[in-house]
Amino acid sequence: MIWFTADTHLWHPKIIEYCNRPFKTVEEMSEVLLANWNFKVSKKDMVFHLGDFGFSSDVDRIDMMARALNGSIHLVYGNHDEERKLKKLNCFAWQGHLKYLRVRMPDGRMQKIMMSHYPMCAWRAGHKGSWMLHGHSHGTHVGLGKKMDVGVDAHNFFPISMDDVNAYMASRSIRIEDYHAGLIREDLIDGN
Repeated sequence: MIWFTADTHLWHPKIIEYCNRPFKTVEEMSEVLLANWNFKVSKKDMVFHLGDFGFSSDVDRIDMMARALNGSIHLVYGNHDEERKLKKLNCFAWQGHLKYLRVRMPDGRMQKIMMSHYPMCAWRAGHKGSWMLHGHSHGTHVGLGKKMDVGVDAHNFFPISMDDVNAYMASRSIRIEDYHAGLIREDLIDGN
């Protein structure tokens, strides 16, 4: 199974205050996030974490937390991820700034997904129905079109499954924010 999440901010004491998270201490927050993750995600699953994984100058602490989490973690760097330090760790299956994914859905169609820490108003193949998954906004960004904040603050501190993202996107219409709006034909929207 495929899962998505963002903005866990493990070991970031100020995030409790900044985002009004319901935790008394950073230890409690980190423990709950770890338990919630492992409750949903199995060891064989794949997780796309869209940035701001942890907030600690101690990379050993980040490494310890990542290794305690189930699944193969693909990390898209966020503004609080220290790329230079994280690159030294082998706990992530993949690390980078943007991730573009093609997934075969249960109905047989191929779904294109653009993933970034930051929400975008225009993205690769967005005018053809690809999805934009992001973090950074901690549940405060109301996205238009086939866009979704997958961060923990928007999902009761749990990762969100591909099935849940698919169900959400089914209720969303394509919104074109760039010059493609004048070029779109029905056959492009249908994927031909």
